[in-house]
Amino acid sequence: HFCRSLTQNEKQQAVYAVDVQRYTLWTPIPADGSSLSKEILVDRVRGLLFGAALGDATGLATEFLSRETAADFYGDDFPFSPAPPKTFPDTHRMMWRAGDWTDDTDQLILILQSLLRSDGIADERDFANALQGWREHGFADLGDESAAGLGAQTKAVMQDPGFLERPSVVAHEHWALKGSAAANGAVMRTCITGVPQFWDLGAVLATTRAVCVSTHADPRCVASCAAVAACVCALLRGNEDVHAVVEDAVETSLHVLQTEADAAKAAGVWSEQQAADATADLRKHTDSGMTLRDLKLDEPRAIGYTFKCLGTATWALRSGKSFEQAIREITAEAGDADTNATVAGALLGCRLGFSQLPPEWISQLPHAGWLESHVQKLLIVMQLR
Repeated sequence: HFCRSLTQNEKQQAVYAVDVQRYTLWTPIPADGSSLSKEILVDRVRGLLFGAALGDATGLATEFLSRETAADFYGDDFPFSPAPPKTFPDTHRMMWRAGDWTDDTDQLILILQSLLRSDGIADERDFANALQGWREHGFADLGDESAAGLGAQTKAVMQDPGFLERPSVVAHEHWALKGSAAANGAVMRTCITGVPQFWDLGAVLATTRAVCVSTHADPRCVASCAAVAACVCALLRGNEDVHAVVEDAVETSLHVLQTEADAAKAAGVWSEQQAADATADLRKHTDSGMTLRDLKLDEPRAIGYTFKCLGTATWALRSGKSFEQAIREITAEAGDADTNATVAGALLGCRLGFSQLPPEWISQLPHAGWLESHVQKLLIVMQLR
């Protein structure tokens, strides 16, 4: 964030700036849209957003480190949390205050803000302009001077002069030059796209794709985002069988990957072999037998691969572990730990609900009140408040 600590009055002003915003109510949730009670549905939506932020802030402790380096510094069974007892000393971690989330949650919030402005339907130009404004100024109400942590793939697309007017076209042009960039910069922010019209998977997939391809055109990126959003859909609809949730989401993701791969082949960007390899890789990373160690999350020059992040999230949802234990184990594996823990935290938070998240961790987030004000806006437009 490149930010200073806010006074209590400044924090209240930041919350007020969100509270005074007014948005159009979204389509009401159909009577058969979810088997959950209103109270549990609210709890899961709150858990989704706070789970992402908590995972993000916790994972920062080992982001870009190898597992060995992280273990040497932190030791065994270290109590990772948003504001841990100690943090690896380097210039990267110095960019954020203790307990703060990173660009992953920032971009998630940018998508939420855009969806609030556009009646829950993706508007790629609105999001692109919001992303550009954030890149230049961060969230000024939180004391930011500029954004921090922007990924190389997103940055390259944003630097194109045509990005603000035709983001998805520009993103596709950049990707098509090599056809090999499948970074996690889209999946890290996508959990929120599973919320609007969560009872209609087709609508969710359309929103999810539109946001993804505004910066990430690779079929594997689109498929990863689809899997996460599909998990969110199922959890909000009330599916309590997490193994079935993941299996169904992976099948949805495979269908999306096939569609996107067919388009990539028709455009002459991908070969039949590349499409087949992508399908095999998606199955491999989301297989129920995969462990965190199998995912090689700190693999040199591959830590940002979108399927590693997706595999981590599906592992977490299936694991049956507590929120704290799962996020700590992911953080201990290092690599792109904040992104991996963001997506895993979102799905775990959506499954468990806000009420089951560790309150001591929430208290460590310096901008929890500001995040909650966004959650309340979302609940209002969903007509859950």
